[in-house]
Amino acid sequence: MEVLMEEFEDTRERLWTDMITYQPYNLIVFKDLTAERFKVEDRRKCLGLEHSLLVMEGVARFHAMSRILLDRGLFPATDLKKYISLRPRKDLFNYIWANPLKHVAKEIKQWGNEWYTIFFPMVDVGTRLFQYVDGLYEKLNDAYEVDERRFNVINHGDLWTCNLMFKYGSGSNIDRPIAIRFIDFQMSFYNTAAWDLTYFICTSLVPSYRRKYERILLVRYVDCFNYNLDLYKYEGARLKLESLESEMKRLELLRVLLLSLTYPIMTTDLKAFDWNVAFEGGCGINLALYQGERGAQLRKSIGPDLKRYLKSRLG
Repeated sequence: MEVLMEEFEDTRERLWTDMITYQPYNLIVFKDLTAERFKVEDRRKCLGLEHSLLVMEGVARFHAMSRILLDRGLFPATDLKKYISLRPRKDLFNYIWANPLKHVAKEIKQWGNEWYTIFFPMVDVGTRLFQYVDGLYEKLNDAYEVDERRFNVINHGDLWTCNLMFKYGSGSNIDRPIAIRFIDFQMSFYNTAAWDLTYFICTSLVPSYRRKYERILLVRYVDCFNYNLDLYKYEGARLKLESLESEMKRLELLRVLLLSLTYPIMTTDLKAFDWNVAFEGGCGINLALYQGERGAQLRKSIGPDLKRYLKSRLG
């Protein structure tokens, strides 16, 4: 990507940091970005609109550059197709998704009559899905498949608050993010951009902003994506907002899983997940996240989204 920037005299800041050294399978050392006033935001508070718009600009640029390099044959798309971290073997799927969902569904049923009445379709659908894990596994497998008719890119693969570093202005703009760096590319894979965008929006955006501003974020993404294709004189097609929105809708089942399981884990101050329990066939997730005052807050954070997505996607 640096070569591409040099080729077109792109003098913008890079989206990544310098690697100092590495030892295969053992060690990797990067330049310390804190010396340049970059920092990671608090994952528990999630990101506001200004930060999220900057993320859209950065990831759109990264995706656009990857699309150009893919067309030049400089990225191994064939190899990267199989590296979606959310696509485990069926036994691991049960440990990571199905078993925890069964326990979470039971907690949701305890959220009171108002919740049960409003979200009865969700509880019913959730219970049905948990009883037929094979069906859920196949539905997700369909979403994982790469369709070359779509606008595919190299996804970051783990695009959430803790893998983003922001630089801030000075003086009166000290709280304003002005630059971004992506870190931890070890889970990158080849598929549509909707994977990165869905993952980020569901795990890292303030819930009320997620519901209110998602289309604004997607518009910013598409505009920046196409701007970068123009900048690098890409001769292929341009991305249309309608196509991206269609892809986002196609991944709504992924949203349900991310909001139900991943978001609560990523935004809590509790010890949220125990792999030993999960691999023994238990829940794995700390169910205290769904109980008491924490459960009441979580209900506000994910409830409206679950209702909308499950009704539209699952019936």
